[in-house]
Amino acid sequence: MRKLLLTWIAHNSVNKTWQMTVGITIITLIAVYLTSTLKFQTGYENLLPKDNPRIDEFNTILEEFENESNIILLARGSEKQLKEYADQVKIYLEQYDQYINSVHTRISEEFFHNNGLKLLNESQLENFQGLYSDPNLIPYLTHLNDSFEKEYIGDEGLSGNQKETEAVRFLDGIEKFIQLQHEVLNGYRSDDVGQIAVNFITFGEPYFMSPDKDMILIMIEPTFNMLTDINFIADAVNQIEKVAKETATVFNVEAGVTGSIVLGRDELEAMESDSMVITILALIGIFFLFVFAFRMWMSPFLAILTVILGVVWSMGFSALLIDHLSIMTAMMGVILIGLGIDFSVHIISGYSEKRHQGFTVYESMYETLTRFGPGIITGGFTTGIAFLTMIIGDSTGIQEFGLIAGFGIIITMIATIIILPTLLVIRERFIKNFDKQLQVKDVSYPFLGKIAESTSSNWKKIGIGVGIISAILFYKSFQLETDYNYLNMEPKGLESIRLQKEMIDAFDISSDFIMFTAHSIEEVKELTDKARDMVTAGWVESISDYLPDESIGSKQFRFIRNLRREIKETKPIKKVTLQDFELFREQLERLEFNIIELQDLAYLGGQDKIYKKAISVVGEVDDTINVGSLTHFINYINPDEHKLPLTFFQQRFSSAFQKTILMMANNEPLTLDNLPREIKDRFTGKNENIFLITVYPKKNIWEDIQFLNQFSEEATSVHSSATGLPPIFVELMDIMSKDGKRATYLAIFAVFLLLMFDFKSYKYALLGMTPLIFGVVWLTGFMEVVGLKFTMMNIMAIPLIIGIGIDDGIHILHRYKIEKNLDIVFRSTGKAILLTSLTTMIGFGSLWFATYRGLGSLGIALFIGVCACFIATLFVIPIILGFYHTLTIEK
Repeated sequence: MRKLLLTWIAHNSVNKTWQMTVGITIITLIAVYLTSTLKFQTGYENLLPKDNPRIDEFNTILEEFENESNIILLARGSEKQLKEYADQVKIYLEQYDQYINSVHTRISEEFFHNNGLKLLNESQLENFQGLYSDPNLIPYLTHLNDSFEKEYIGDEGLSGNQKETEAVRFLDGIEKFIQLQHEVLNGYRSDDVGQIAVNFITFGEPYFMSPDKDMILIMIEPTFNMLTDINFIADAVNQIEKVAKETATVFNVEAGVTGSIVLGRDELEAMESDSMVITILALIGIFFLFVFAFRMWMSPFLAILTVILGVVWSMGFSALLIDHLSIMTAMMGVILIGLGIDFSVHIISGYSEKRHQGFTVYESMYETLTRFGPGIITGGFTTGIAFLTMIIGDSTGIQEFGLIAGFGIIITMIATIIILPTLLVIRERFIKNFDKQLQVKDVSYPFLGKIAESTSSNWKKIGIGVGIISAILFYKSFQLETDYNYLNMEPKGLESIRLQKEMIDAFDISSDFIMFTAHSIEEVKELTDKARDMVTAGWVESISDYLPDESIGSKQFRFIRNLRREIKETKPIKKVTLQDFELFREQLERLEFNIIELQDLAYLGGQDKIYKKAISVVGEVDDTINVGSLTHFINYINPDEHKLPLTFFQQRFSSAFQKTILMMANNEPLTLDNLPREIKDRFTGKNENIFLITVYPKKNIWEDIQFLNQFSEEATSVHSSATGLPPIFVELMDIMSKDGKRATYLAIFAVFLLLMFDFKSYKYALLGMTPLIFGVVWLTGFMEVVGLKFTMMNIMAIPLIIGIGIDDGIHILHRYKIEKNLDIVFRSTGKAILLTSLTTMIGFGSLWFATYRGLGSLGIALFIGVCACFIATLFVIPIILGFYHTLTIEK
């Protein structure tokens, strides 16, 4: 059957050349159309099984919420300029309502002015019992110290990352409160100074500023999500980034955008750039290799044209199987070029050899296809089946990769044995060589035959050397480590990644957050509390932050009712006396002592941000005494100069404080129904029966695999379907590791069965598999020796090498069964497999130049693996055949 097919192709390519050309053209046009329908999707969530609970949860969040993937704008500069920039860029950005739902630059001060006291939890109700009861400055400071000691220095202390962040915010408010008083005592006068002071001490910094005040964070909620067309996402992110950067120049600040959506845009741009550049590099390298090997300019054009058409056919067929390309399949064109060019090499090598032996065009084509064709077909099917074993995996990414690579290589093989003979005949007709007999000359590689013969003759000595090297590399392969840092696969120098690291350092949160949903407010509160107990959580957000705790409703009601009565009955002090001034100083000193104690606790607990902020307020004692703003203020004040200015501040402060607390202590119920729309939309689904909880890690999850696993495990213990990039990535790595091993074992078994069927001999089947077995061992061992690591991308090199490495042995053994002479086999077929190895190494090696480093790691692993398989074919097969030959003679 196989011989009949190859004979038919040889006959029709020579005698019905133009009919074959028309048929090839029609198939190619159909494939081009089908290929154009393929889309591209970034994101690792597309690689997990469709029925995975994390993916179900992720898809639910995509459908119900508009802000599952925020775009984060970070700007660096002076505090004043950053706040002015934030206000202006918000106005500019919100004009692009086709891209942006809302822009958040600060907390909702109006909401907290009206409802702040209703949001206190049970411990805060106890700790802040007297804090708001007296609007006068000195009693307020007294109550502030009382509450400070209960909230931050009491039994609970600084437990929990959320409380640590709140403590930094609280210290920042105190610092600004003190600085404002200092300005007033220096002569600053303003009617709203009291309200400014109250806002500082009650609500803190309204903008999302870093503790050092040199960076601001702006959250942008887009109208799209990760399932939106990637080209629309790219256009939107580019426009948002352009507005952010252009506005930044006006305010003399540096700005940029980050987040998973931005990284998706960066990945798309890298993939598109890499796809074109790498393909061109691969084709150029292969072109010059062909020119050098075959000493003619036309053959590389024919081979390259053939493989391009073969890839087009393959991708067109792939469009019938899948509707999009992922990060696993995006570079399939380069992979198919690297693999598919091999078929062309064998045909061109065999055809040119026969033509230079004096054969006619038809005889040369017939001899080439009948001698090389069986090996090409077997190699194509074994490689394809090796890849197709991946479809048994649980990962959608692995399944799609196996599906496209498996069918892709088989279709590329079929395309090659149909297209290339036709093109070779067209060339002969075009240069008027069709009826000519070429000059007889040897175009084989005799040195390969000599190496094989010498290896076979000296199989003992060379076998010992190969065995020692293989043993060392086998041992080293078990020491090969895996790099789990997802960011190490991204292009170098990405601003989005640099900004993400800066955000983690400044704000203790990462954009790579975890999400889960709840179906009632009670469940939201329960899950939120559990999430805040996570050791790895940096910040947790949910709708429960903006709704009263119903379990303490009666306590809250009494607290607000008593507070309104107390603060109404308290009269503001009109004049500060000397005795008041001394009490003022006393409470400031007490506050200083409390902050120093908090600073010591933070130092012992390793809470650097609290410690650094406390230094700004109360200083630090080391070799030189660093005086903080509060300490400096205490040393600065004296009653003779500052009694009157302090009276002015007291009058303004007490009036504003009383008004603010009465507003905060209103009796209007706060429910889900009357929450502001901008708050409600962030945490409530479209049907208002599902709620979102978001958990941000407290440090970079990609720099510490143990932390990544811990963060994901803790989140899963809170909610079994916790989703987002961190748990998806962890699960994907686990699935891919299992899938890779399973596919490897199955591929080896499937290839062995196919070789058994093809060779009708288990000895030949085992012999044919030796190059790939040695190749895999040498690949992993050599990677460890040179310091390379497995990544989520290059771990795919193992099943790929099984598919690739089997070809070399198949071609050698097919020819050996005919010739029974190693010298003839290796100088002729050996030349072809050397060239196919080199072309494959060039094809995959070009991935090393990819800006997307994950592809680069895959390329270099495959480069090493293909080289190892060729060397194994050149030495291991002759060693084994030499051993068999010795046994036969001895018998």
